[in-house]
Amino acid sequence: MKKLETILIHCLAIILFATACIKVLSSYGTSQFLSMRDPVLSLSTRHTLILAGVVELLIACYLVVGRKWEIKILSTLWLGLVFVTYRWWLHYIAPNKPCSCLGSLTDWLSVNQAMAERLSLSIIIFMFVATILLFALRKLDSTAMQAVSNSKDLRASGR
Repeated sequence: MKKLETILIHCLAIILFATACIKVLSSYGTSQFLSMRDPVLSLSTRHTLILAGVVELLIACYLVVGRKWEIKILSTLWLGLVFVTYRWWLHYIAPNKPCSCLGSLTDWLSVNQAMAERLSLSIIIFMFVATILLFALRKLDSTAMQAVSNSKDLRASGR
């Protein structure tokens, strides 16, 4: 189970690192949308991308070098909840405005906005599924360890 946990943690880190880089690099572009006010946070889109990119980068780094798995799980879950909350508010405030979650990736790769929306939603879904799976794996592992410990205790006591 440890191997699967490691794979999931590294996948999350890679995805967060990639999206963080896209956001930060996009923030240095010249596109007009970067100067526009983000409808949810009331910052410029440029500053919103930088803020999100830095947070994602910090969490990605902790996923790789951090020691406490609880912090890894909670930070990833928290970030996923922030993403969902942001998208919900964006839909509520500006229902027809697409999310600029991936910066100017659509301009760089000539990808249409609908595809970028699907990609960013897929990333959020993966984050939640991976986080829930990591939590479940840890619970199963600790339950199995407890069962083994109880079995040893029973044998030692002669039952």
